[in-house]
Amino acid sequence: MEPGRFPLAAAALAMLAGAVPAQVAEDAVQRVERRLRELDATSRFEPDPAAPLAERTQWDFGGSLGFSAFAIDDAESRAHILRQTDARAWVRAEFDGRHRFFGRLKLRYDDWNSGDDFDGQGDDLREPLGERWWYEYAGDPVRARLGKQHVEVGNGVALSGTLTGVRATLPRDGFELTLLAADTPVNDFIDFDASRPSFDTHTQRRFLALAIEGRGRDVTPFVHLIRQTDRNDRDETTFIDGLGQIYPTTFDYDSTYWGIGARGSLSATASWRVEFDLETGKGLSSPISGAGTPGPQRREAILAWALAGGASWSLGDAARSRIDADLLAASGDDDRLDAADTFGGNRTGTTDRGWNGFGFLDTGLALAPDPSNLLMLRAGLETSPWRGDARMERLRAVASAWLFAKLDPDAPINLPTLRERFIGGEIDLGLDWNVRPDLTLSARLGLFLPGSAMPDGEDGTRQVLFGGVTYAF
Repeated sequence: MEPGRFPLAAAALAMLAGAVPAQVAEDAVQRVERRLRELDATSRFEPDPAAPLAERTQWDFGGSLGFSAFAIDDAESRAHILRQTDARAWVRAEFDGRHRFFGRLKLRYDDWNSGDDFDGQGDDLREPLGERWWYEYAGDPVRARLGKQHVEVGNGVALSGTLTGVRATLPRDGFELTLLAADTPVNDFIDFDASRPSFDTHTQRRFLALAIEGRGRDVTPFVHLIRQTDRNDRDETTFIDGLGQIYPTTFDYDSTYWGIGARGSLSATASWRVEFDLETGKGLSSPISGAGTPGPQRREAILAWALAGGASWSLGDAARSRIDADLLAASGDDDRLDAADTFGGNRTGTTDRGWNGFGFLDTGLALAPDPSNLLMLRAGLETSPWRGDARMERLRAVASAWLFAKLDPDAPINLPTLRERFIGGEIDLGLDWNVRPDLTLSARLGLFLPGSAMPDGEDGTRQVLFGGVTYAF
């Protein structure tokens, strides 16, 4: 946010110099986790736990071993080097075609160059070891799954991630009803509020959801209601600024998401998707007053929104090419100093209009901004350009380009910006090569080119380099 837009707020930021470095590091942890999550989804061998098993009673098991290397630029364009070793083992069983069990263990060790880690923990064996485990009853008509599982509601704008709980689906004539009751895995969930103590190691939030999907031939409309309750017990801390002023801070954020959308096909080779979510609820305001001094926190109303849509086209050529396009817009709050955090968040006495959801939206590798106050356009291409050799035909090339802007130039995103709209653009390039059915090589390059909204000292190019090899058995 540009100094001078809110003189008192700018003064508050200057006085809080002692607290800001830790907060910047916490935001960096969130962005790194988002990058690793996207790379994990694109580069790891994953068995399909929902694939049908032919026999009445059958066991299946396997595993994978991978090694990856990352070079991740920070806000000052300094590279942080990470080497990551990843081992996974999974087992799956089905009995009588109705009872299904799945479990997967994960051992992941992060090896940083000295001083390069973002959270100060250094090299680390990541927790938890139990990545997925669930039991599913696939009866007629009810399907229910209990355990630690991936959950996505609608198109995933408001909620998409790993939760522990129960999800039940009941199909009816022309529609399908889904009920969800689940909690965040305490030590396996990165909270959106990076100012809260233990936001990346100890998060407790509960989700209750009701979703209804239509079952049309070419269009699947849906509506949903998601209630999120903050159950964090590590919800108090104290910040001290450079002048010694003390800011006791309590955290509490309860939100409800009212969603409507649809997805469908335009033809045999084209599909589309769109979703709009309205966020309501109440959350505690910032302990920073309008004068930049400690002030009282109060529970203030939340009224925010997010809109996301996209389309995909398969070109039907020999290279199996596909084109993707995405649009994202989410509301911001111009009296916030930070888009997501409680400390420096919504000002006391005002409605919080900054979108904070729990979905997963692709915002690139290098910048990886949160959706709040973001206007984003993305175009992507995936193809196999090398023909004539069976092995080379399994080499896939991927490319994506983004344009980022602030929806409200006066409101913040989760990165320091000026009072300007254009954040910048990004280009991501990658290769995925199935050398053999059990061996995959992957590489990614993400390059962010800053725009007029990036402040001095943080207006250099940022890049992320990734290379990995995975052996699956």
